[in-house]
Amino acid sequence: MNLSAYNIQSVKPTELILKAWLKQLLSFIGKRAFLDIAADAYDYIEEKEWDPWAIHLLTNEQVTETLNQFDLLPETLYYHTERGFPEPPAGTDPDDIQDYLSAVPDLFDQYREISLANGNILLLYRFQQNLVEVISEWGSRLDVEEEELDVWRESNAFRSCKISADKQSLLLHFLGRMPAWVVFGYADASFECIKADSDMFHDNAPRSFYLPDEIEAVHEKYLAKQERLHDTPFSVTIGTQEWTTRNLDTNQFRNGDLIPEAASYEEWEAAAENQSPAWCFYQNDPHNGASFGKLYNWYAVNDPRGLAPEGWHIPSLEEWETMIEYLGYNANDRLKGGDDWQPDQEMASFMQRKKAEWQEEEEEEEEKEQSNPDVADVIAALFGKSKDSKYEQEEAFEEEEDFEMEDSSTDDADLFNETGFTALPGGGRGQFGNAFFALHDSAYFWTSTPLEDEELSDHAYFILIYEGDDTPQHGNMTNKKAGFSVRCVRGA
Repeated sequence: MNLSAYNIQSVKPTELILKAWLKQLLSFIGKRAFLDIAADAYDYIEEKEWDPWAIHLLTNEQVTETLNQFDLLPETLYYHTERGFPEPPAGTDPDDIQDYLSAVPDLFDQYREISLANGNILLLYRFQQNLVEVISEWGSRLDVEEEELDVWRESNAFRSCKISADKQSLLLHFLGRMPAWVVFGYADASFECIKADSDMFHDNAPRSFYLPDEIEAVHEKYLAKQERLHDTPFSVTIGTQEWTTRNLDTNQFRNGDLIPEAASYEEWEAAAENQSPAWCFYQNDPHNGASFGKLYNWYAVNDPRGLAPEGWHIPSLEEWETMIEYLGYNANDRLKGGDDWQPDQEMASFMQRKKAEWQEEEEEEEEKEQSNPDVADVIAALFGKSKDSKYEQEEAFEEEEDFEMEDSSTDDADLFNETGFTALPGGGRGQFGNAFFALHDSAYFWTSTPLEDEELSDHAYFILIYEGDDTPQHGNMTNKKAGFSVRCVRGA
């Protein structure tokens, strides 16, 4: 790799450079990014009765011993050439070495090149990957303004770097005294802060980002999905109705008025309080929007300015039920599409445990029957009939019934997205605004039908297509401030 393209220079550790390296580590004692390894090194030096604040006076052996103790003795170090590397003249007084150590630029002991859609970047790591620096392929550093995020390299130790499926943006995740993260878009060899957050109570970093070792496989899958989406028709006919094949993804009404985005909990609650339209991405992550469209509250669905495109409308509960009745049994499989459907792992694990319990109970019952003679044994002894004959007949009947069922059924895989409707498991946003749920597991769609009950006038009907069901649930209701996907049906 050509490190000079990133304005990065390597240097072999000399006695003075190692002192600068140790001094930089100990400098994090007084900062909010209170690295454990820095504290341990500080304690070690104090236990040896050396002075941790006078590193320039330590011998080379003492510095090497300390760095070796914590596996921090590097073979090569790296620095950014924007700051010159000072060279003290031979015979410099030890007391003056202190100034030299402070003038040494930030040193890094590891690096990794990352390939993004708009070019490569370089990650430089410090102190066993506890801190990170990001460099563009033109040598410019990623910088975070104080107003964007007050935790960059100061508040939190580095946790991970992840990449979006389209390889357009980068998520840097920290985890120290409080969770913090920042998402950067990368284009034209420069970085742009897209989103950032620091919340001491919630680790709410976007989930649709992937580690560098995973990203190539994920990116290939993303490109295939985009190609498939490009080839997908805008609408399909099911029975006598024509339905859109994609979740609505507009941020404006039919007349051009913008629909406000309500990303934060406060914004979502305010929209509900005012009964005003709002939308968001799942987990407020635009990359989820690229796959699943937007989530809307019901006030956007019912707005007289029209959420659906010209010539289309949001289907009523009755229109949904017409389609569901037409499809009949296994309607869910006929409607589900795409490769994002994943079963609820928690529920699957629960069912696996229950099946094991049931099997164990059956085995215990069999053991009891074998150890305790019953009436059937007495009858068999008196009349010469096998006590198992009744059970054998039942089993034969069950086997015959199973055979008939298997013979007359259709493989679910053959039904998958048979209609071309391509229902996507985009999940939803809870009515209280601070909880997203069921991504990859369920598709929630608003209907245009509100409840007529005066006591439930703030509720409306929705459709649920769940991974474990055969047919869509269509009698459910919830508060109008929840956030669900939207499909359209042909007709003014």
